[in-house]
Amino acid sequence: MVCVAGFALSLAFYVASFFSVVVDDVFTILLGLGIVIFVCVAAIYATPKADLNNMFFFQQLNTRTPRTLRRAQLLIFALFLFSFAWFLFRSEASSPTEKNGEYFLNNHGKIGRTLTKTEYMHLKADEFRIFATGFMSAYSVAFGYWTVLAQERSEP
Repeated sequence: MVCVAGFALSLAFYVASFFSVVVDDVFTILLGLGIVIFVCVAAIYATPKADLNNMFFFQQLNTRTPRTLRRAQLLIFALFLFSFAWFLFRSEASSPTEKNGEYFLNNHGKIGRTLTKTEYMHLKADEFRIFATGFMSAYSVAFGYWTVLAQERSEP
């Protein structure tokens, strides 16, 4: 259930990114999502070897996860990669920064081009989408693992 809640919250953040919500607005919640997914994945690796049937984690997910779920996971991961590439392209591989009411691109301390407030907000929304889709991808994999394991334990 934790994985489903994490995925749902990540999906809500993805949608919210289209309505002017940015990372700075929900940073503590994002930090919490990161800690929870870390715990979910750590629990996967702490699962006794008998439950893993001595198979590597991703091998098990690939062979036992239903095809529909695997395809959904791949689509979500592709969305993450697209969001990341789109942000890199639009931001010129720099970070949108605001200082003293001025907006600009910051590349490791080097000031890039100046941005309008609208450009800045669009880039911050793109940045937020990277986090949201990354968490969606991670939570979908954890959900897939725990779902498969629960089904196998319930079968006679």
